[in-house]
Amino acid sequence: MKQAKALLFLGMLFFVFFIPIQANLLWLKNHVLLHGEILEYQEQKVIFKRWDNQGIIEIPWNALHSLSLDEIQKKLGIAIEKPSQDNIPAVQVYLRNGGMVLGIVHEEKPTYLMLKNKTGNIPIPISNILKKQEILVPMTEVYKPEELYLKLCQSYDLKTGKGNLELAKVLVRMENQGKAKIHFEKAKSLQPELSEQIQTLLFDMEKKASQNKQQKSIQLYYIYRNANRYKKALETLEELKASLEESEWKKFWEETLQHQKEYFQKEIVNLWMQKVSQKTGKIASDKKILLQESRQYVLISMPKEILSELSQELEISEQEIQSYLETRPKNNLYSFGYRSGSFIVGLEGREPEESSAKKPGSLKKIKNYGGLSEEWWQRAGISLKKEWLQACYYEQTFIVVRQDLKACSECSGKGTGIVSGETYPCLSCKGIQYERVVTVK
Repeated sequence: MKQAKALLFLGMLFFVFFIPIQANLLWLKNHVLLHGEILEYQEQKVIFKRWDNQGIIEIPWNALHSLSLDEIQKKLGIAIEKPSQDNIPAVQVYLRNGGMVLGIVHEEKPTYLMLKNKTGNIPIPISNILKKQEILVPMTEVYKPEELYLKLCQSYDLKTGKGNLELAKVLVRMENQGKAKIHFEKAKSLQPELSEQIQTLLFDMEKKASQNKQQKSIQLYYIYRNANRYKKALETLEELKASLEESEWKKFWEETLQHQKEYFQKEIVNLWMQKVSQKTGKIASDKKILLQESRQYVLISMPKEILSELSQELEISEQEIQSYLETRPKNNLYSFGYRSGSFIVGLEGREPEESSAKKPGSLKKIKNYGGLSEEWWQRAGISLKKEWLQACYYEQTFIVVRQDLKACSECSGKGTGIVSGETYPCLSCKGIQYERVVTVK
């Protein structure tokens, strides 16, 4: 079976990747040491909860120190174990200010400790050292790539085929295929009898490089899928097509499409309503925008903006978003009230689209209140205007289930009030007696 190991790895990774992984220590490249747990893995970052202050922070993958990154990848089953023979003795120094430094001891004095790692020489005051621990670390953590290569060259007799061969083997383990090929070729030229062995090693190197590339693609696929970035997940899965059995690849492809459909049908409406809430809130808080302008924006411009934004964020077409929105599950009901601004739109709204829906009791048409509408808009609070705009939008775009008339809280549904013995239209409902509430799905 083609690439059997890759398939086994792919199947195991599906289950492993969604299991929450706790990490007591997380080490960053800037030597900061964090205590806490990883809440979520995303494409570009991890969501991390600190135990010292319970804060939740976002940490880019490229900000993680390679030791922490390797540890996480090993737990997830998406990293290859590094051979122990490429490790060297080093020290891990915990600082009193909360940081941590790793390297080999370059110099030690009564007042400071000088550590050497791939970033250079780091002097650490003895007074700032909380704890010092001896560990084994990859040579790549201590030396820069070119520095490590030159150091390795000094460890082998490069005038012989055997010396070049052994160096090439080490370079392969360190994934420095470019330099490894150079020394494989030198070994062949110096000792032609090694040619057959070297050809086998070169073949294994290319095969392993291909496997590493495949595993990285699989890792990326699950990161995209877990982050609900299905377009990227499908593109990555397309790259894996040549290395997986056709039936297995087709199964993962169809599963991804089904996950995409279920996710978008469920989430599009939530994401859409979040956008509506944000945008109506912004409009409602702008005192310079008039009622008519606000209404036109909500009914005409706002839907276009939301379509465009979600298309970019979700990496799907506007037509697909519109389709998912129209085929959304319609189990949830949402109610919005015009409240004291009901007089602007009147008590007669859109009729419910279901024959079994409850009809409003006594819908009335209202007179033209002219400037009162704009006056109400300028005096109304932000939350009141926001709800009014949402009621206006959802009544026109979602399915109306029912409309309810709620007695005005100021006049108890009388439509009038008494001031100094005189009867006047209610200042809140403007005499129409009711506030209209629309329920949609």
